[in-house]
Amino acid sequence: MSNPPPAGRLYSYYRDSGISPTFGSLQTEADLDRFCEQRARLFTLKLQMPPEMFRHARLLEFGPDTGENALVFARWGAQIELVEPNTAVWPQLQAYFRRFGLEDRLLGLHDKPIQEFSPADPADIVVAEGFIHTVKPEKQWIDVVRKAVRPGGYLILFYYERRALLMEAFHAALYREYCRLIGQRGPDVARRLYGTKWDAIAHVRRFNSWVMDVLENPYTRSQFTMDAPRLVQMMAESEFELYQSWPRYRDDLRMLWHKTPESPGSIAGEVTGHLQRSALSHALGRTLYCIGDDASVAAIGRQLDRLLQTVDQAMETGGHQVWTSIAEGFLDLQVSIDQDNVIYALSADARRSVKAMLNSASRCATLAATGDATELAAFANVDQPFISFWGQPAHYGVFRKRTPTDL
Repeated sequence: MSNPPPAGRLYSYYRDSGISPTFGSLQTEADLDRFCEQRARLFTLKLQMPPEMFRHARLLEFGPDTGENALVFARWGAQIELVEPNTAVWPQLQAYFRRFGLEDRLLGLHDKPIQEFSPADPADIVVAEGFIHTVKPEKQWIDVVRKAVRPGGYLILFYYERRALLMEAFHAALYREYCRLIGQRGPDVARRLYGTKWDAIAHVRRFNSWVMDVLENPYTRSQFTMDAPRLVQMMAESEFELYQSWPRYRDDLRMLWHKTPESPGSIAGEVTGHLQRSALSHALGRTLYCIGDDASVAAIGRQLDRLLQTVDQAMETGGHQVWTSIAEGFLDLQVSIDQDNVIYALSADARRSVKAMLNSASRCATLAATGDATELAAFANVDQPFISFWGQPAHYGVFRKRTPTDL
């Protein structure tokens, strides 16, 4: 088994691999307009942070990579300070700000990783997207952002959630097993397995970038994720309250008098219960809410954890026994989802669709277990449930730093 990569050094992998995972090659004002519109929909409709909240705000962003998101914040009127330890992307980042006439909005550029950065002044909004889950222990970055966000200000996190990693990790593990079986690896090999799947979706990033960012990335592992309930609890203990999230962490169906005070601790407790019942939804990227009793919730959680652990093991060792266990694990989930008195789905068709996907995933795992690389690649490129299913590994969490007058 290979040694795990160092925590909090994802930028080193990107630097050494020569990839920029978020690079979108924005060339014209129209390109930037389209990207701004996309981000505005996300922030307005899902995170309840419309562009107006960024106007005249002092914003600190950690890990901006080539700076596409930073350009949007600048367009919305924010004054920006960037912390990017991978200095290889600095020329592209700076060229972006020059190209779009936003140099005056860029207040500073620093080369420290987040755990080594000391903010000079607190910001109105702090952003850390796409890497924060790899920084361990979490206290390292929490201590930094607690100092970096002013009271009443906001922290925006985009991270890989532990159970939500399941399908992303499965894709990575299946690719690595396929590479072991044929004795080759790399983007050309990945295309043999996932070419049809990739071409079936609308995307702006290059296939090779996805291969390096997900399939080859040593940080696509459960140890480099964050557990959503634990995250909310840690933030509650560190002066932050949950403001919004995507997927939703709070139960929007709960009934509560609008004047009832809610402490960060009570919110964290409510969120924990809701997230435990949402575990299947997060793992499979479909609405599959557990309406059963607490024992049913716990049993499904154990199923998911065992399967994720086995998929994680397949990243390193693979082989017949591991992949047979994965195949059985997907079929076990299929049985659980079929219990309509335990799992709520949007419709009978939606339930059948997820079960078909799980059956396809199990079939892929079985082919990996038997070592049939040819049949595995053929199946992956023609089976529609497998082609159309991706999961939803990444979550947004927005937190507001409490003020002295907050309850």
